[in-house]
Amino acid sequence: GVKPLYVYQKGTVLAFSSEAKSFALLAEFDGELNLSAIGNYLSFLWSPGEDTMNTMVKKLLPGHLLRVNLKDRITEDIEYFDRCQQVENQKFSETEWIEKVDEALNNAVKRQMLSDVPLGFFLSGGLDSSLLVAIAKKQNPNKELECFTINTSTKKGKEGFEDDLPYARKVADYLKVNLNEVKIKVEDISRFDEMVYALDEPQADLAPENVRLICHLAKKKGIKVLIGGAAGDDLFSGYRRHHAILLENKLNFIPNWILKFFKRLLNFLPAKVPLFRRLIKLSRDWGKPTQERLLGYFNWLPKNGMIHDLVPGLDESFNPNKYGEQVLESIKSNSLLQQMLLLEQSTFLVDHNLNYTDKLSMLEGVESRVPFLDFELVKLANQIPDTLRIKNGEAKYILKKVAEKYLPKEVIYRSKTGFGAPVRDMISSEFKPLIKNYLNQKRLKKQNLFSPMKVQQILSAHDEGKEDYGYTILSLLAIQSWLNQFSWSNLKK
Repeated sequence: GVKPLYVYQKGTVLAFSSEAKSFALLAEFDGELNLSAIGNYLSFLWSPGEDTMNTMVKKLLPGHLLRVNLKDRITEDIEYFDRCQQVENQKFSETEWIEKVDEALNNAVKRQMLSDVPLGFFLSGGLDSSLLVAIAKKQNPNKELECFTINTSTKKGKEGFEDDLPYARKVADYLKVNLNEVKIKVEDISRFDEMVYALDEPQADLAPENVRLICHLAKKKGIKVLIGGAAGDDLFSGYRRHHAILLENKLNFIPNWILKFFKRLLNFLPAKVPLFRRLIKLSRDWGKPTQERLLGYFNWLPKNGMIHDLVPGLDESFNPNKYGEQVLESIKSNSLLQQMLLLEQSTFLVDHNLNYTDKLSMLEGVESRVPFLDFELVKLANQIPDTLRIKNGEAKYILKKVAEKYLPKEVIYRSKTGFGAPVRDMISSEFKPLIKNYLNQKRLKKQNLFSPMKVQQILSAHDEGKEDYGYTILSLLAIQSWLNQFSWSNLKK
């Protein structure tokens, strides 16, 4: 799943490509729109599993290969690596786990650094990328390592972000590596349409542009390969929702009427405040079955069921959780945290993070590598017991203990931040021209895809601070950008 592969199949025509837009070159390309995928992008900001915006175009699932009978074009999907089966906890001591993860990480970095062309590193200042650079430096003490980070003029503080740059500089000084800073304005959305075009999919995130800018500078310096820390959070429990999972077992013992009462109270809190916004999202699925609650952590729509109001043409049976439910049913573990991690590795990591990292790095002719997804390390990490994934409230506990061998504690035990932009605030400012162009009532009525009335309600509620619809609006804009650029006639040109 590190690299995307799309497959187009209709009748006797079979084609595959790393970019879905390539299929428009087929003589009789069928560009039928997939409404279910639109439902997915609005729900999650990405589409899990096989579905893409085109009905005839599918994504090859991670750990799968496609066998083709060339005589009759019959295809057979074969799974050759099932990460969901690599979950049997090993009975090692904490010290042994630290040593084993350290060894596996060192092996992964050593393998990933094999290159015939100049190689560098993404260095955000976060734990994952910093640890990879530290290990690489220890393995190559006399080699000058080129690292890249972003330097932003940003409104991040308004949305609970912490500035990464001081930590990236601190790590670079500590390890004595060369840090190249890419100065950007996160509020610059002039390349939004180009970003969506490069992605092949309407992913609602601005982080891909950061990847492109870093790779652009790396290429100018002659570097053709960049190593990054993607997947560290998905393997070692680094997201806020992993902390939230610790509450899940307790929720089953609380009467539904109490949960519903607190849920109603939380809905009165102002959604613009980051802490309140997270509490509201956390409580949205209280009272529902455990599986629905797990899948609900990935859903960005503030209210359950609103997807059918927003996209009236969606089949009534549409369920955005369908693929996630299939993944969860295949997992042989009773641990909710283990289930969440394997679910992420099969969906969010592949369909969002890895997709945009590959697309935007390759746009600049730079190969992106991810040591955390080394087979040996993945199999090992998925066997760590829950008690050592999050210990004493500390997420990524084992990985942080490994990092203590290589990095100062002020870098290891710092607040987590994202790689994106303050989207919610930008929707009310920088994105206004795009909203006027893509989400005006005339266009929506002519398009007959989204409910003009519901879209207007969403825009008004967000502007007035009544609801947090920032990412829903960004998703609508990304889908409209995709529709504008990926019509059959436009791609033929």
